Amino acid sequence: MKEISKDSFHRFAIAYGLSIPDYEAPVVTGFPTQFPDAPPPRSLPCPVRDTGHYPDDNSSM
Repeated sequence: MKEISKDSFHRFAIAYGLSIPDYEAPVVTGFPTQFPDAPPPRSLPCPVRDTGHYPDDNSSM
């Protein structure tokens, strides 16, 4: 992991997630629109960030 630049880590994370075999992936039982009586998901507080989306990204400043 040391060889991966901080600018490319998000690409690595996506590729790693896509490499999980089907037999190890979670079972999907449907889509949200198929469960109209389900309670809405609870909202979590958003952390306050001093920088952009990625730790080394200062684009939102």
